[in-house]
Amino acid sequence: MERSRLIVFKAAPQAVVLRAGRHLAWLGAVGTLWGGTLSSALAQGVVSDPASLAATTALSPAQGAPVVMALQSANGLNAQDSALLDRLISETEYWLAQHQFKHAQDTVNRALDIAPQNAQALLLLGSAQKGLGDLAGAENTLARMESTGASQDMRAALRDVIAANPVDPERLAQARALAAAGKMLQAAMAYKALFGNGPPPQDLALEYYTVLGSTILGYQEAVARLQEWLKRNPADLDAQLLYYRILTYREASRLLGLDGVKKLAQADVSPRIRRQAYDAWRQALLWTAIRGSSVPLYYEWLTQHPNDAEIADRLAKAREEQKRIDADTARIDGYSHLNAGRVDEARRALSRHWPIMPRMRRPSAV
Repeated sequence: MERSRLIVFKAAPQAVVLRAGRHLAWLGAVGTLWGGTLSSALAQGVVSDPASLAATTALSPAQGAPVVMALQSANGLNAQDSALLDRLISETEYWLAQHQFKHAQDTVNRALDIAPQNAQALLLLGSAQKGLGDLAGAENTLARMESTGASQDMRAALRDVIAANPVDPERLAQARALAAAGKMLQAAMAYKALFGNGPPPQDLALEYYTVLGSTILGYQEAVARLQEWLKRNPADLDAQLLYYRILTYREASRLLGLDGVKKLAQADVSPRIRRQAYDAWRQALLWTAIRGSSVPLYYEWLTQHPNDAEIADRLAKAREEQKRIDADTARIDGYSHLNAGRVDEARRALSRHWPIMPRMRRPSAV
């Protein structure tokens, strides 16, 4: 039986879209399409232990390969212009997510004054134009991208924006409501039906993979789709965060996922990404089994969050568990040496055992 693993859609869409993922903001500004994406923020409220969800499914070598973090490049601009360009692009994404297409157009035009051939800015401009109903303008921007040598992926992304049809808002709301109620399998099926059992539109892809990855049957597909997404969009930090977060759902891939969210949490990225990555890091620790091998994982977290009483308690319990294991190992080794007549070795082994088991009577032969 499937268990719910997400508390999602904590607020109305307008509250959720305040900071949509970069790539989705480009493509989410189409006509009557919802102007944002829940993307990896949907997984922010993961609550119940996912270890019970078919944890025996291991990742293939390709799936286990880490995703390389690639942050934005300013294409040779000086530091001041690069910082301003990055800020203007971020502002444009915000306005697109809010369906404020005129604000988005004005803002991205300022970015293009700094870097006229910046493909990302041109994609945002075409998205704003499509949102305003200016299809001719969006087509001209596409031609401009082609003339300036923008990558095929970037050009294809704008073509998708121009060609996209609106998604049925009522059916989308129904799928989201199912996810909000924790009915993740039903929600995933509703999304599939909404997309005609084909691939999701770009503006809803991460939202869909968030839901799909929380189901038993959809986990592997979500991981594979996110890997493909990141090959095309290596700088998409929302997709990176979602990918690593989903990996933490299964014990077989949890350490790889933990490594990814830790890197994002400590990287020079936006405060939003860092905050969500820290949340994913901590949640993964709460899913991690309390045993000796978990001690360094808990300790690493506590070096940065020394007042986290819940993790500190898990650390103490893990240390006690390891002490018991060490005592049992020492006892077994000690009696093995004793039976073989190696009294000195037996004494040394059992001396490690007795301080932990003080109530047991020492053997007279030792």
